[in-house]
Amino acid sequence: TRQGRIRVLSFKITLTILVVANQDEKFRYLFSLIGDSDGCVTEQRVSVLLYECTLIARNLGEGGWIE
Repeated sequence: TRQGRIRVLSFKITLTILVVANQDEKFRYLFSLIGDSDGCVTEQRVSVLLYECTLIARNLGEGGWIE
């Protein structure tokens, strides 16, 4: 939000994507963030992950977002 706060999940996803690391490790970590204790991932959680990824581009001024 624009209140000086950031969601923990958003922060973790952003750092994971921007850090220089092995892509396989990044994917494993991202899916560990959105998976449940059994390692299953719901469609809703994948949607959250993808939405957060699009916000990275938007917040960095990339992607041609119209406001």
